[in-house]
Formats: sequence, structure tokens, C-alpha cells
Amino acid sequence: MVPLIEEAIKTIGVWLLWGRSLRGAAGFAAGAISGAGYALFESLSLTSSSQEWAIIVVARAATAVIHILTTALMGRALVLAWRKKKYSQLFFTYFGVVLIHGFWNGLTLFVAFTSIVDEQLLNIDLPSYILALGRLAPVGLIFITVGCFIALIMAHRSLSRGLSKRVSTGSLFEAA
Repeated sequence: MVPLIEEAIKTIGVWLLWGRSLRGAAGFAAGAISGAGYALFESLSLTSSSQEWAIIVVARAATAVIHILTTALMGRALVLAWRKKKYSQLFFTYFGVVLIHGFWNGLTLFVAFTSIVDEQLLNIDLPSYILALGRLAPVGLIFITVGCFIALIMAHRSLSRGLSKRVSTGSLFEAA
């Protein structure tokens, strides 16, 4: 349920631009900024002064990458829905970002739960394969983070190429 709510709320910065003549790239950028702001707010509210601060900083940076990408994708989809009435694309984008976010949250909870059991803070006998999967879950988190970071770079390059073409042809400020 959390990804369903968060992915809808994080785009509030893009919704503030409703009614303006924007292109998909502007929606992507507005979404990225909105996602970064959300990540900063979330990270500040979850910080602590524990001795594991370095681990927390790395984990929060990885989470920020996910927030920035998913909100950027939603920002672009929102603008395209407003401009070109591509509501099916908005629906599929929302479904995709909720899946990414949900998978991230699920792996994070799995890591936390198995580490609690490993440290015997919770006296439960789990099958060895579940503990083994819990130890592999951080690898999944790394793959998601790296994949989202690569997707951000690729989207930036793609949108930048489109922008440079419009600048070189003089169509940057033409009505879409």
C-alpha cells in the first residue's frame, strides 16, 4: 500500500504545473526535482545519530535514486496525459513505478527481518533458504539502485538529444 500512496503524493510538484504548456522533458525534470525533494524530506525525517550513520547515508542515497527516477517517469507521464491525452501511458507508468518501489520496499523489509532473526533479537526458527535469501536481498537492492541510476542517465541523454534537435531546428518555442 505504501508505494501506491507515495507514488501518487510525490508528484505534487508536477501537479502544481498543471495547465501550463509543457513538453514531456519538462515533466520529467519537474518530476525528478519533486522526487529529489521528497527523498530529502524522507531522509531528514528518518535520520538518527546512531553509529551506523555511514550505512544509513548510503541506503538513503540509494533510496533517493529510486525516488528521483520513479517521480521523473510519473512527471513525464502526467505531462503527456495532459497534453496528448495518453492516459493509458500514465496508468502503465504508475503501475511500473509502484512495482519498482514495492519491490524495493519488500527487499528492504526482507533484509531487516532476516537480520533481526540472525542476531537472535527475534526467536523464530526460519528455514535456511529464507535466511539465505535474506542475505542475498542486499544484492537485489544494489541491482535496483544501479538499474535506476542507469535509467536516469539514459533518460537524460535521450531527452537532451531531443532538446538539442529542437534548438538546432528552431522549434524549441513552437506550439506543440
